[in-house]
Formats: sequence, C-alpha cells, structure tokens
Amino acid sequence: MTMDVPATSIVDAGVVGASAEISAIVMRDLSWHVDESPEKETNIDLQMNWQIEHVRYAPTGLVYRVWADLSGATTEKPVFNCRIAHEAFFEVPADAIFSEEQMQAFGGLSVFPVIFPYVREALARLTIGGGLPPIFLAPLKLPFHSTLLAAVAETQEETESTLQPD
Repeated sequence: MTMDVPATSIVDAGVVGASAEISAIVMRDLSWHVDESPEKETNIDLQMNWQIEHVRYAPTGLVYRVWADLSGATTEKPVFNCRIAHEAFFEVPADAIFSEEQMQAFGGLSVFPVIFPYVREALARLTIGGGLPPIFLAPLKLPFHSTLLAAVAETQEETESTLQPD
C-alpha cells in the first residue's frame, strides 16, 4: 500500500492527532448477504471499498464514521456482499479549535488505521460464522513514520523559505 499524501495534510492531521484521544469505537451498521457457500477449498476474490466521513465536531469530541463495503466472488459467481459501518469517537480538549481541513486530514490519515482492525475482525467472524472459508485481511503496513518525518521537514523548509526576506 503506497500513499502519496501532501505534506500539509500530514501536518494538518498531526495538529488534531496531537490532542485527540480515542474514547470509543462502535459498530453502527452491518449488512450481510451470502449467495451460496462455495466449496471449502475455493478461492474467493475480495473487493473492498472504503469511505470515511467526519460526522460531528462537538466542543469535547470528534466523531468519524467509516464504511467498509466488501464483496467476494469465485470465478463462477458472487459469494457474499457485506457492508460494515463503525464510528470512532475521539476526545479533544474543550479549548481546541480545528479547521475543516485539519479534521478532514485527520480522518483520512489517522482514523482508517484505528478502525481497520475492527473491520478485519468483523469480516473474519462473519465469514466463519456464515459457513464460508475464513477471510482474514492482512494487517496494515503503513510507512507513516518516515513519511511523517519527511513531510514535517518539507513543511518546515517551505515555511522558513516564505519567512526569509528576498
């Protein structure tokens, strides 16, 4: 998974992330449809689509909703469709003020890695409980550390260059 994220987005996300603390993750919606259980040794191709939405900004908290639409099919036919929605609640100090860009950047960069393990677990339990071969999504491998350091350095250089007299 390669992410091409502008440095300003990473810094914006960091402004929120520096003061946000996860307080709860809740599964809000789950729909599941199995067309027909394939043979145990059948390969299932998995398609995933993700959507992250900033739902609410209250004086002491941020709420994000993440939808995961997943579908599985064999070469012959569809096997299942699944839609899972989770909400993540983050506490922030009452005096914290964030711009819309900062909250969107935080949602896009920081919320997904927090929610992903819960979606991963829900899908594994659903497929096993639904009589399908188990589907285990691979853990995320996010290169944020080096990306973040490079982005912060780039932003600092841009800021310093704009402050220098000509």
